[in-house]
Amino acid sequence: MSARAAKNFLRDTQKILESAPCPVVPSQWQSTASIPDQSNAAFCIIDLNDVWANFCRELVIDNASGLAKDMSGSPVVPVNRLSRKSVLRLVRNRNGFEPRWHAAKETVNAEKKCSSAKSRQIQSALFSVNSPAPFVNTVRNYFCHRRSDCRDTLGAHSAYNKLMNYNAYRIINFLRPDGRRNIEFWIEELRLIAIACAA
Repeated sequence: MSARAAKNFLRDTQKILESAPCPVVPSQWQSTASIPDQSNAAFCIIDLNDVWANFCRELVIDNASGLAKDMSGSPVVPVNRLSRKSVLRLVRNRNGFEPRWHAAKETVNAEKKCSSAKSRQIQSALFSVNSPAPFVNTVRNYFCHRRSDCRDTLGAHSAYNKLMNYNAYRIINFLRPDGRRNIEFWIEELRLIAIACAA
């Protein structure tokens, strides 16, 4: 269900937030972190990207299969009720691959193929100007692949600050003007989008 997918996302992101290493004093986010803390920070970024992608995947499947309920408990009636297998077969590309679920455009295109009654609502939420999902994925790609092109893409991103120094610990703990760490901002904003999708 949409509400189920959103609730699972809230639960999973809470676990990530609790496991993310952080300085005792938030303003010391540039401090040198231990290798285990740096590794743990990188895994938190990777996990957040995966949890977001899984939320988007389950959202589309549930809405198209007729199993979805919104946050108030009302059923979401699909235009055409499809089985889970049928949804996944329908959204695969010519090469047989599923969409890159973390990407708003690909999730929205998958949702349109399934003709869910909530397509417009989901599109509006996923294309939110404040969505940190693209930056999270860019950071994730750098730490997963460590290629020079991934580093260049990360360094050129508008949300990247050179003081982060391509360091996972610094990236998640970067202190934003509103006083939130990056990891807190990312999770809070993605939660708002997830709830808007499932409302």
